[in-house]
Amino acid sequence: MPATELHPGVLLVFATDNNTGDLKMIVEGQGYFVLGIACLLGICGIAYGATGGSVDGLDLGSVKCNNRENDQSVRLYPQRADWDCEAGGMQVGPGDPITQRIRGKALDSNMGIHGAVVGITKIKALRCKNRTTGITSSQRFVDGVTWSCSDAGLRVFEGNRVEVVIVGYAQGPVPPVPSGLSAKAGLGQALLSWNAIPDIDHYNVYLSTEPSLKPSQETRQAIVMANNYTATGLINGVNYYFVVTAENAYGESNPSLAVSVIPGYTDHSTVSGQPCANCHDQPPTHPVTTSVCEACHDVAAWIPLLLPMDHSQTTDICVHCHNNDIAIGKSPIHVASSEQCELCHSTISFAALIFDHANVAGQACAQSGCHDGASAVTVKPLTHPMTTDYCEACHYTGAWLPLVFPFDHSQTYDTCLICHNGTTATGKPITHPLTTEQCESCHTQVLWLPLIIPFNHSEVIEPSCLGQGCHNQSDTPVGHCPTTEDCSTCHTPTIWINAQPCGLATF
Repeated sequence: MPATELHPGVLLVFATDNNTGDLKMIVEGQGYFVLGIACLLGICGIAYGATGGSVDGLDLGSVKCNNRENDQSVRLYPQRADWDCEAGGMQVGPGDPITQRIRGKALDSNMGIHGAVVGITKIKALRCKNRTTGITSSQRFVDGVTWSCSDAGLRVFEGNRVEVVIVGYAQGPVPPVPSGLSAKAGLGQALLSWNAIPDIDHYNVYLSTEPSLKPSQETRQAIVMANNYTATGLINGVNYYFVVTAENAYGESNPSLAVSVIPGYTDHSTVSGQPCANCHDQPPTHPVTTSVCEACHDVAAWIPLLLPMDHSQTTDICVHCHNNDIAIGKSPIHVASSEQCELCHSTISFAALIFDHANVAGQACAQSGCHDGASAVTVKPLTHPMTTDYCEACHYTGAWLPLVFPFDHSQTYDTCLICHNGTTATGKPITHPLTTEQCESCHTQVLWLPLIIPFNHSEVIEPSCLGQGCHNQSDTPVGHCPTTEDCSTCHTPTIWINAQPCGLATF
């Protein structure tokens, strides 16, 4: 579809998402439209015009927008996690004082409640209240367009009723995001340049040694008028990160893409065909590997590393890099273990486990985050006997079989033959009397002997009572008629008494 000009310098473009087929609205240029703020929080949606916002972590109930300049307000009941106050009927002009009152229920105590404002220059005040507990936390002068109740000090639990009040001023056409930012290293300095933006007051340059650089008063390095800047007083060999924003009377743009630079280093972009080891020695703290430097590092910069990373030539321990500093480390929900990563994981694939359960301590099999049906590891099969016991009551962590002996059958409520079939566990012996009954009709699950008394012989199909491992001559009571006949000649299998009178049997 063709682009539509909504405002001088503002283009509205419709495009189809190649993955989902959904129609997307894209706003380009400057003006009242803010694109991508919600996506920074993982809440992507329509880029609303004028004044609105988004929230994450709440089962959203209502939003009340109030323009204190003209004493006008609207109440919204969004069906999704973002909203547009002006679409709801509120009239807003640049610089108007705006209040948004958000109400809902907390979804997850571990998730936190946070969000973003759209069309507000900067948040001047934030108040988060747990209406269930009555506790209120406030924060003044939030320096940006995103907010967080956790940062303000509020603690919530799932289902708590929460109210969030945001105060700010309506936004005019802020400058677009600066583009083309580049950095060149020098001795103790970095030379920055970017594409110029017309009709702005100044640029803000932000600096940090952390890759997760966010614009703030603490990270702002300089305010400059030209589209270039030389950062001095830097330490040679330290990796620095920079972003740039543009600002006018209506507010500050979103930050540019970050660039990194290491002062004191030669510009390697002109080096070609020369292995790194010709000049550089591997530091003693470097992970042990047989790969050449350029297999993991770019000649233009030592960091960031080349991704995807080829671990096949690495012979060092995983935590040398995967320590949540150099690279992502063990997840907080990882099974408790003091073992090194490579005991269970291979350097080629994190998911392909080579697992030794002997070193797992204090973890129940089904409650460990492994054998719980949610992970990719083996769980209890559908053919498993029904039981209320934990896995480790019958199985060892070192091996699924053999089972733990002596075996506690008290929590098993399935039929005996599920296991005692002669394959999984010992079955009925060949000397057992012939019967069509289930084992548990005569035996208890806790002990094989003694038998359940009184005994039901109705399903016993063995022709002889004697000699089958059950009844023998010693069971014949004193005074019994002398006979060589089998018991069944005179007695029924269901009742011993009421036999034929003595003397009628054949001797």
